[in-house]
Amino acid sequence: MVTKNYEGTEIIFNETLKITGNEISGIDYLDTRAINMRNKIQTSLVLEIYNHKGELISDNESLGTGSKLVFKNNDNDVLVEYNVILYGDANGDGKINSIDLLTIQRHILKLKTFDGLFLKASNTLKDGRNPSSLDLLRIQRHILRLSVLQQ
Repeated sequence: MVTKNYEGTEIIFNETLKITGNEISGIDYLDTRAINMRNKIQTSLVLEIYNHKGELISDNESLGTGSKLVFKNNDNDVLVEYNVILYGDANGDGKINSIDLLTIQRHILKLKTFDGLFLKASNTLKDGRNPSSLDLLRIQRHILRLSVLQQ
């Protein structure tokens, strides 16, 4: 369990989640619904979950790279925000599939580049480098269930 304190209120994260600064990873790639994330967090604060487009999502909608967990007090003041990273999810839809492969290929070829969390999520080795053909291969192997991307 990872415990964070904000204005005297605790947020307790399940041990499967990885918290680094204001980023959260360790998402269950098989079930990216918001309710799955809510079930891994204990707090008395209000938790709102937004997708990568900044739209509030319901518990049955998927969260992915670029999603945001916003914790508010009872006065509706934002106390802390966490950005979600789902490694292999380069487009933020909460799935790791061929669309992500295409998105990363377009980035590598400099046809349509991206940055920030999407760049980080595309680097499946988590070594800080730009995504490469090795990341594409790792995602392909994940899609084919030959190996699993570590979240």
